[in-house]
Amino acid sequence: MKKLLLTLLMLVAVNATMSAYDMEVNGIYYDVDGNEATVTCRIPPEYSQGDSQGSYWGEITIPATFTAYGTTYTVTAVGDNAFYNCTGLYSVTIPNTVISIGVSAFRFCTGLYSVTIPNSVTTIGNNAFEECTNMYILTIGNSVTSIGNDAFSGCSSIESIIIPNSVTTIGFGAFNDCSGLTGIDIPDSVTSIGGFAFAGCSGLTEVHIPESVTSIGDGAFRECTNLTSITVAAGNTHYDCREGCNALIETATNTLIAGCKNSFVPDGVTSIGNYAFFQLRSLTSITLPDGVTSIGDYAFYYCTNLTSINLPDALTYIGKYAFKYCTKLTGITIPNSVTTIGDYAFSDCAKLTGIDIPNSVTTIGNSAFAWCIRLTRINIPNSVTSVGSYAFYACTGVTSVTIPNSLTTISSGMFDKCSNLTSVTIPNSITAIGSHAFYECSKLTSIDVPNSVKTIGNQTFGNCTSLTSAHLPDSLTVIESSMFAGCSSLTVIDIPNTVTFIGGRAFYGCTNLTSIDIPDGVTSIDNEGFYGCTGLTSVTLASSVTSIGYIVFTQCTSIAEVTCFATTPPNVNYSSSYDPFSTFDSATLFVPYESLEAYQTHEVWGRFYRIVPFMGAGPGDINGDGEFNITDVTRLIDQVVNGDEVPAYLDVNGDGDVNVTDVTVLIGKIVNAH
Repeated sequence: MKKLLLTLLMLVAVNATMSAYDMEVNGIYYDVDGNEATVTCRIPPEYSQGDSQGSYWGEITIPATFTAYGTTYTVTAVGDNAFYNCTGLYSVTIPNTVISIGVSAFRFCTGLYSVTIPNSVTTIGNNAFEECTNMYILTIGNSVTSIGNDAFSGCSSIESIIIPNSVTTIGFGAFNDCSGLTGIDIPDSVTSIGGFAFAGCSGLTEVHIPESVTSIGDGAFRECTNLTSITVAAGNTHYDCREGCNALIETATNTLIAGCKNSFVPDGVTSIGNYAFFQLRSLTSITLPDGVTSIGDYAFYYCTNLTSINLPDALTYIGKYAFKYCTKLTGITIPNSVTTIGDYAFSDCAKLTGIDIPNSVTTIGNSAFAWCIRLTRINIPNSVTSVGSYAFYACTGVTSVTIPNSLTTISSGMFDKCSNLTSVTIPNSITAIGSHAFYECSKLTSIDVPNSVKTIGNQTFGNCTSLTSAHLPDSLTVIESSMFAGCSSLTVIDIPNTVTFIGGRAFYGCTNLTSIDIPDGVTSIDNEGFYGCTGLTSVTLASSVTSIGYIVFTQCTSIAEVTCFATTPPNVNYSSSYDPFSTFDSATLFVPYESLEAYQTHEVWGRFYRIVPFMGAGPGDINGDGEFNITDVTRLIDQVVNGDEVPAYLDVNGDGDVNVTDVTVLIGKIVNAH
């Protein structure tokens, strides 16, 4: 009974939480407070699971007042999410009693085509009409003072809007991507225009900034690709368009914050602002005056027809994405004043053939030159102390690179997919090489990593299919996962005796590797460490090895000999579906004499075709301890006297027989050793 009561209470609680309204009258849902009512939704978005609310559809007329349960209520607000995602709603009439429209009130009402916001409304909330993609009739009442962030973002069918003279603030992204908008008149009342407010309004041809505006956010007119005229009221003390430059300039900082295809950069400008010429595909060339010291983030992003630009000698900073996707830019001279090249600054400049980085530069950002596929040379000066991840990713035309000794780290993916890189010099200043640093450098033939390097990341040399040899430093303790995976030409690898762990797939698919010697110090080889090394004929495992992961030597179809120095057979992780060694039926396993039985009876190691003790110091070192001593003599005599089939590896003198002569020769070796 108690459980049933608890369940009922929980259901009531959940239902109360899901219910978003106090009452429903004539198909409209309300929350009430005293005698005032707010239009709301039937089910809040967090419980809708992404489906259309279904609360409203067709044509809706919100009454100014209504009577319910003997009380008359005045409708004063359209609440947050009230009509959210009502895709079947096509028209709504809002009464003159409403003073606010809430956050996301009509968001995603993709069927809505007509809205009149009455003169009583003073605020339009964030995202209020976002993505009302079919709305083409919009009237904003003359009491609205604030248009919220993204309020009309994505309303791509709106062709014209009259912003009333009451508005003081146009929020971030308020009319973003209103691509059908052909004209906008910003009234004298407006003091603030948020970032991206009119971004993507590709139909706009003219913009006039009134005297009242004191603040304009980054990218306010970004991607207004058809703008031909930008003007500023003569009395505006914060912004100007000096010399008829057809550009918007922040007066105090001399920063050009928005340009168009007819713009020029006048003397006196010291900065090109963020997004200033963003995606202006009609721009073919531009001249920057001598005083420009910085180019902002995304300043010339996606200017796909820009063929030339001068960088003045005063320039110190090139921002993030500044010239990304300037696909027709063939050459650029970076002056000796620049200290920072930002993330993705020249990424995807596919026709850029050469670039000289001056010795003033200290920082090259992430992916700064990524996908510059025609870049043939990379000169990194000694002034550079930091190069970001994937800085030269997929620069497929580069053949060689010298890394300066001012760097201590080769960052992750720095030369990833530089498929024509044949040589690289790593200086002694480098202490760490990041993951994927040389991944798929398919023409790199050799690599010499200096002893200064302490760590090398995963997949660093993965799929370097021409790599034949690699020298690893004595300071290395871990061979990370897939470090040499897919290096199908690798024939020689010396694993330093400082290494303690070999990661998963470290040498996966190194098909030309013929032998591998796991040195003392290595305790574990992770899953698939040498999987698919089809050319491997011999494997030596040091006495320190205690565990071997899943299918480490599977598909190593040529292994004939495995030597394991561990006195206790290492643990092998395996399943019945895959053999840890593909040549159990033909390979010979060499083990310490005293551990012979342990290996022979082991569930994995015991499956080798032939298991024999090895000779550590040569013929006569019966127990494999690296010395000739009386223990070896005792065991040899026991084999000669009592052994039914005397193993050939006990043939000390090499005459083809094992007999008392071998005992005599072995004693002679002991005497001579002392």
